[in-house]
Amino acid sequence: MYTDQKLVSIKEISKGIELTNKKLLALGKSDFLDKQLSDAAVHLIRRHGKLIRPGLVFFGALYSGYDIEDVVDLAVSIELLHTSSLIHDDLIDRDLERRGVNTTHLEFGEELAILAGDVLISKAIQTSARYGEEVIRYMSNTAMQMSAGETLDFRYQKSKKIPKLTEYFKISELKSASLIKTSAAIFPFYKKSKTIKELEAFGLNFGLAFQIKDDLNDYLNEGRNNDINKFRPNIISSLISEGNTIEKSIEETKLLNKKYLNTAINSLKNDSDEFSKYFKMAEI
Repeated sequence: MYTDQKLVSIKEISKGIELTNKKLLALGKSDFLDKQLSDAAVHLIRRHGKLIRPGLVFFGALYSGYDIEDVVDLAVSIELLHTSSLIHDDLIDRDLERRGVNTTHLEFGEELAILAGDVLISKAIQTSARYGEEVIRYMSNTAMQMSAGETLDFRYQKSKKIPKLTEYFKISELKSASLIKTSAAIFPFYKKSKTIKELEAFGLNFGLAFQIKDDLNDYLNEGRNNDINKFRPNIISSLISEGNTIEKSIEETKLLNKKYLNTAINSLKNDSDEFSKYFKMAEI
């Protein structure tokens, strides 16, 4: 149903997230055809991630004037794609923990982790198929950007070189912000709404703000003296490599976070207090 109003309700977003989570938790052997593969595929899903990207799918729909009744499968597809990327990223990065449990490759072995990530991509395509070929192509383009970003990330880790700030933002845009941008814009894209461009601009800048916040938290909590994380692309490391002190780098990171978050919110023509509060999650 199209309401022709831009009334974003946090209550409606929360309802959509709840419906999405219910569908995700219902996934099992019948969806993945093999019990062992299914267990690996749903391992992280069962740990209840923040579901930020599905929330943005509902936000984009509500912002564009649609209710949530036809959005759930699209939100599920986005989260399946995100989860597949986490499984593969953890394997590449040799991480040991995700969401408070063993990473998928540590729990089930590298081979099953690769297959679990693959089957989640297939399930995302299957679930989104009812929205048509153009939506599948839109999601696929995003998946390719994410893979390109992960390739750049890994290349820097392997070379033990810290990327300059411009390269850091290239990695962040491809690897992280691209899916957040797609999450916000995909339902309006499906409906051919005139809000697509402003939601893409919003999603890209919000995604960069969110990644900057995540980087700062990682650096402060574990990255400063951790050899494992030493050469992972991180905005703090990039700023330090360009001659800034740690203190100056942290200060600059906070300013950049604020800049991208403000740009994200200013990309939207409707600046209601309710959805502005919702996006404080990306603020340092």
